[in-house]
Amino acid sequence: MKRTKRLKVKCKNLVRKDKTSIMNVRKRIKTFEDALFCLDENDELKLLYHIVKDNVSNRQEIIAYVKLCIIVKALNEGWRPTFIWSEFYYYPWIHVYSKEDYKVVCEAYGQRTPKGQLIEKSDKVFTCEGSDSNSSSWVANMPWRVALKSRELAVYCSQQFLDLWVTYLFS
Repeated sequence: MKRTKRLKVKCKNLVRKDKTSIMNVRKRIKTFEDALFCLDENDELKLLYHIVKDNVSNRQEIIAYVKLCIIVKALNEGWRPTFIWSEFYYYPWIHVYSKEDYKVVCEAYGQRTPKGQLIEKSDKVFTCEGSDSNSSSWVANMPWRVALKSRELAVYCSQQFLDLWVTYLFS
């Protein structure tokens, strides 16, 4: 209960635009529940999540997408892409390997995972490798609601929430 109150107080102080703000948001939002607490009670995504959770429980990719939208909105602290020529926005970069290819990559890197978190599903291995940026002149493959305002946040989002990204992209 105390953590909830602390998060709500911290989430109200999200006005700074400098790099320290990026560090602070990463400390504040470590779970989906943290991101959910950062949104207003009447936020459209929060209301949508409760509707989707109750009515579409057999479509995990839809629930994962709505959760990612909530997380990204909380991480972006109110920033939204305006789709002008000079603006950049970022998406997580997730690699998909076969188990055989993954072993070869690990040998090349000399460690168990090349970077970040690792998820194994059936015959595939998923790992996050950083972020990719788009300007508004390039057609994005991802919806704008999951675009992040900085490379650092995209890397953090892919590492911290890789299981949701895998569910959304590959279910």
